Amino acid sequence: MEVTELTKIIFGIITAIGTVALTYFNLSQTRKVTAELLEKFDVAIEKNQKHSVTELFRLIHGLRMSYSDIL
Repeated sequence: MEVTELTKIIFGIITAIGTVALTYFNLSQTRKVTAELLEKFDVAIEKNQKHSVTELFRLIHGLRMSYSDIL
């Protein structure tokens, strides 16, 4: 009886550790993608690519704005 309870506790701890590790991994991937989008956004602004600037701004911030308002 004690072995099954101990096993449940161990599996619970392993699951909790896995969940925390996966959450940190997903957060780091989100930061990585956002950084890449910001780099592309800077290049698009330098090259005056109106469509790319507005779409990248929408992807980064979740807002749809006109090119002149973004600048």
